[in-house]
Amino acid sequence: MKKILLGLFLILGVVSFAAPKYVDKAKLQKNSYQIIQDEADIFLFGKATEDVGLTVGIYNIQETNDMAKKISEEVKVGAPADQKFISSRENKRAYVNKDYIDAIIACGATPLVIPLTLDKEAIKHQVSLLDGLILSGGQDVDPHRYGQEPLPKLGIISDKRDEYEFLLLEEAKAKNIAIMGICRGLQLINVFEGGTLYQDLDYIENPRLLKHSQGHDPSMLTHYVEVRKNTILRNVFKQPKIMVNTFHHQAIDRLADDFVVSAASSDGLIEAIESTKMDCYFGVQWHPEMIFKSYENTRQLFEYFVNKALK
Repeated sequence: MKKILLGLFLILGVVSFAAPKYVDKAKLQKNSYQIIQDEADIFLFGKATEDVGLTVGIYNIQETNDMAKKISEEVKVGAPADQKFISSRENKRAYVNKDYIDAIIACGATPLVIPLTLDKEAIKHQVSLLDGLILSGGQDVDPHRYGQEPLPKLGIISDKRDEYEFLLLEEAKAKNIAIMGICRGLQLINVFEGGTLYQDLDYIENPRLLKHSQGHDPSMLTHYVEVRKNTILRNVFKQPKIMVNTFHHQAIDRLADDFVVSAASSDGLIEAIESTKMDCYFGVQWHPEMIFKSYENTRQLFEYFVNKALK
């Protein structure tokens, strides 16, 4: 029987650690897992039966750009010939990070995770059940959707997800429900409305460019954004400058018509936008769902969205 090899990899941008503190080696071994490697920069453990094998690798690296992909490719090359390596893209799963769910529940609303489909009638029915729509983070938007060919530093794309979320946005706008985009969600809104993106921040000629992929604890705040006057965010945050976390390698280039910039970082990158035509149609480049438990102003952003959705 052909065996299946599943590989899970956690990339940590911290100092050397050997086995991380949260790994209970004794418990792993008690449950028949074998410690394969326990060194300063890598911790590997796994289990194998006659039909399936599981290997988990925790790597300690200082820079995350392209490193996860390189490690994944090295593991695939080194896998035995009779084993198949399954990536997350092959699993065809629809899911959303729990942070989004927790943030919505904490603000008094009920979250619905809506699965991807290209059936237009099904999408109409999905939107009919919603009071608000959050477009979450994820893959890069296909550059063909904003009139460009793919450049070397473009990340993973999903044309089916792009198509689904375009159809979803169309229906959500027609119903005039509250819409918030987060990270990829902000970028998708801009492209949907006719704007463009930088396919990678390295394509921006700016000597003052900040680090926009922090590579450490997502709940940590990394850089400031300046919040513009007379915008949704200024009304929510009540201050001209806030700190945010940051996990993106793309950014808005040309802003879509009928939108304004509501926040920007000190290097000039657009960090938040909002519609001038709809009451609650906006997006942010950072990940407020990852920090809403720790920072009151982020909780206020979700409360604003939920209140608009349920009005």
